[in-house]
Amino acid sequence: MSDKQSSIEVQAMKMLADDDFLALDSRLNRPNVFEAVNLGHAEIRHSAFLAWLLNPSNPHGLGDLFIRRLLAELFEENPSGGFASLAADDLTELKVVRESESNIDLLIRTQDNRLVVCVENKIFSGLHDRQLDRYHRYAEHMYGEYRYRLYVLLTPAGYEPPDEQSENPSVWLPFSYSSLAEVMESLIPYANGRARICIEDYISLLKKENIMEDDELDELASKLYGRYRGVFDLVNERCAGQAGVAGYLRGIYLSVLNEYKKSGRFSDCVPLDFTGVYLSFHTAGMDAYLHNDRSRAGTWGNPSDTYHYWVYPTLLKPTIKLELGPFGQPSDVIQAMESLRRVAKARNPEISPDSHYRVVKSIPARIDETETVNADDVDVEGVKNKLRKALDNMLDFEKKTLDELGVIPVAQ
Repeated sequence: MSDKQSSIEVQAMKMLADDDFLALDSRLNRPNVFEAVNLGHAEIRHSAFLAWLLNPSNPHGLGDLFIRRLLAELFEENPSGGFASLAADDLTELKVVRESESNIDLLIRTQDNRLVVCVENKIFSGLHDRQLDRYHRYAEHMYGEYRYRLYVLLTPAGYEPPDEQSENPSVWLPFSYSSLAEVMESLIPYANGRARICIEDYISLLKKENIMEDDELDELASKLYGRYRGVFDLVNERCAGQAGVAGYLRGIYLSVLNEYKKSGRFSDCVPLDFTGVYLSFHTAGMDAYLHNDRSRAGTWGNPSDTYHYWVYPTLLKPTIKLELGPFGQPSDVIQAMESLRRVAKARNPEISPDSHYRVVKSIPARIDETETVNADDVDVEGVKNKLRKALDNMLDFEKKTLDELGVIPVAQ
């Protein structure tokens, strides 16, 4: 063992007993109810929790305090709106609607004609298809007689909508998750016991998922890096190599998926998230069977697919999965999903519109690059062939399943 390796091992052992490291480890591994339900970056679930807190009739003990504090903060950041008096009003008759009115993430309105608030929630997905204009037109048409009509774009950084995504960008009030967390922290003393824990867990998740800044976490990380630079540099060197391999594999996988799309075997294939870790594809046959018209909100947001085939992470050792998205789907789609689940002999429970994710088939790709550090060491053709075999097996499964369901094949 070299002197350098020996020194790094000594540093690593010291770090494991360091109070700051133990504090950081405790923070990152603290039980959190929102991590247990995989809230993460799922905008639809963030919106659901915010809607629960905003509804004065829900059993959180806050009444209408959240909306009044939120209005006060919005006015402080955007004082030209003239709605400051609402923060002192009685808003206990508030109604909160999620994604059922023109697919608006959150629509908050009073029972009289005082206030309507339209919230578009974006975490790591971007604006698309001039959706802000659609929401604005809808709210103005439906609630044009309301005295105060507020349009809020909620994002991690609180950015303003780009001109190309809205014909009236100045109408939308930018609001950040950091500002939202400040409002929520001010609610904690007034919430009941269980709601207080939920709010604390939610703010903790925002920090841990880097949806908002966390100065305390940054300071702890900076201190530890200063003391144990050699350990972190070694870990970073090794992990950066693995990240490079994962990125290289992603390119290989996409080339194969596009090859299948070009041949007509897939109807589309895309990286679903901004990191490109989740690679999805669809087929004409399953699109038709599961009515995948993407006209509704569902499990994966708005608009949403009714299902995905995945090249499922980790990209270093992927699996091909067929996953259904039942949440919010109509009865005919739910019935089709349940029939598919039964024919596939999946062991998971019966499907309902309240289910979120439901994997019904998994096929290992037999690709394992978990020990590969250098992308140059990847056997490109070998990886492609293994992925093709797994994809072919999944397509064979689809054909047999749809045949058994009596589905007439869709012309490719």
